Amino acid sequence: MRWQRFDEISKVMLALTTSGSAISGWTLWNNPDYKLVWVLLASVGALLAIVHKALDVSRKLTDEGSARSQFSSLRIEIESFLNQMRFFPDFSIDEYSKSLGILRKRFADAYQVTKVDPFLTKRVYRLVQETLNKRLQNT
Repeated sequence: MRWQRFDEISKVMLALTTSGSAISGWTLWNNPDYKLVWVLLASVGALLAIVHKALDVSRKLTDEGSARSQFSSLRIEIESFLNQMRFFPDFSIDEYSKSLGILRKRFADAYQVTKVDPFLTKRVYRLVQETLNKRLQNT
């Protein structure tokens, strides 16, 4: 979500300060009261565009979306697995052990291909964990 917000802000700033919008910038540039505002906007837009490209935000969004999809699918399957155990308490231990093993392997596989986010600070990690805990309490 953080990368998505950064992506959107970068694209808006880039749209505001690129050549098509530069025409409106000329008006601001010629007005001494707004000249500094336009210089700051253009500078921030250029900086965001460079950072956006350097951090490869588009790829991060694609990877994040793929991981979210995999983990969401896995979560639904695990919930179904747990419900089956509740509804059919006389289940076969061997059969369910195999199913659990498959689910655990899928989780491990999905976790291994998840990219490390160097900007995932301890503070962000705690916020994500708190959100997850709240969601789990509500289920």
